[in-house]
Amino acid sequence: MASNVPITKADASRVWRGSKETKDAVHALIDAGWEVVQQGKHYRAWCPCKVERANTSVSCTPQNDGNLARRLMGVKDKCPRRHQLIH
Repeated sequence: MASNVPITKADASRVWRGSKETKDAVHALIDAGWEVVQQGKHYRAWCPCKVERANTSVSCTPQNDGNLARRLMGVKDKCPRRHQLIH
């Protein structure tokens, strides 16, 4: 996979195959129009509004699958109305 090229849902299924909740959250981000791109060993999700601060990192090996999935869903739900809350 080339850097800065959005991944597909099939790519996400392969990357997060051992983390079902995170995989489902990444699929939800992609369905909502977010772009998930590989940046070196890590991934970053960018909101469809293209606001510079509206992005979040996505670990490919989360320590806690459920916590990462909840964080990603929370970030997705805050976009595009309240970018200042996204960290």
